[in-house]
Amino acid sequence: MATSEDAIDLRDVYDLKSELDGCWFPALQAGDWFRKGDKLGHITDFFGNIRQAVLAPEDGVILYQNCCLGIAKGASPMVYGREIRPH
Repeated sequence: MATSEDAIDLRDVYDLKSELDGCWFPALQAGDWFRKGDKLGHITDFFGNIRQAVLAPEDGVILYQNCCLGIAKGASPMVYGREIRPH
């Protein structure tokens, strides 16, 4: 069970957008931390060919992601947040 000591403060929340129609295959899951440039997942066409690698635009934590295999162009495969860092 999470406690208040486990809580983090998020500065911003973002949703990624798919650049095309296809099938979403996440590389991480909700709660996973990642660094800028890490692979978050990929989108394939309907024949299994990778069409888009989804890379992290910055450091963050995955809050939730699309649980459906199919994804439409412009839809969000995942939502992530950036942690507030003390100065």
